[in-house]
Amino acid sequence: MQSKEVQNAKGLSRAEAAQKAYDLGYEYEGKYGACSQCTILAIMDTLGRRNSDVFKASFGFAGGIAGLSKMCGALAAGIMMISLEHGRELANLTSQTEEERRECLQMVRDLHDRYLEEYSSIECADVHQKIFGRTFDQWDSQEFAEFLRLGGHVDKCTAVVGNVARWTLETLADHAAKSKILIDMEGYHG
Repeated sequence: MQSKEVQNAKGLSRAEAAQKAYDLGYEYEGKYGACSQCTILAIMDTLGRRNSDVFKASFGFAGGIAGLSKMCGALAAGIMMISLEHGRELANLTSQTEEERRECLQMVRDLHDRYLEEYSSIECADVHQKIFGRTFDQWDSQEFAEFLRLGGHVDKCTAVVGNVARWTLETLADHAAKSKILIDMEGYHG
């Protein structure tokens, strides 16, 4: 697999790019909801490029996979973005080396571990228990109204989305620095 070139997000330092991703993720989750899509959009906008197909493909992960409070949709989105940048391409279906495979999977593991460090679980319900003190049936209109009333899209899931967007940018930047790769912020590869 050929490495992607990445130039620091339009001249931003690693810390500035990570903070921008956090701020955009927090803002987008507050405005639009759907944690997975807001995480993807924050990362894409920080990198200065959008991909409508990837954005659309992330929708089903929202609310812990279709609102079922399973695996966090923001984390799934971060994994998607790492894989988009460094995962196996169709052209390399049979030729990807073990080293290339492990390189991408290690970045996913790093993001996963950082998430667990903060939230102790990747399950949306467990994260809700930690940040709200309770869980929600997101398919029940009264429960979802309570989720919103308690700040789900004001300061709770907004912070989760912001954190995952930040950690994903940091993971990509750390990998780029380690590999001496420049991250191209001008357009998606694919």
